[in-house]
Amino acid sequence: MRTAANWIVVAVAAIVFGGLRLMRTIRRRKADNIRVSIDDVLYYGFVGLELGLLITFRWQAFHSPLVFLVGLVFVGIVVTGGRPLKSSQRSPRQGL
Repeated sequence: MRTAANWIVVAVAAIVFGGLRLMRTIRRRKADNIRVSIDDVLYYGFVGLELGLLITFRWQAFHSPLVFLVGLVFVGIVVTGGRPLKSSQRSPRQGL
């Protein structure tokens, strides 16, 4: 948490992990003719940020003041990704 280099690593990890997961989701949903919503973009952005924080700062992420940021990002993940798809949006791969 001391240098800008650490925060650059967090940003790169967030872009790489979140971006790759989002691209995978976009490809799958495009094949099933389901539109990608802003919730998906936010969800994978939060997931990437969480992974970037935990990879970069390791156990320091659970000490003050980073623990507040990690907690807020986790709440963002739960809020944006916690809702199931509507039955009309479910892909055939998920079943009924």
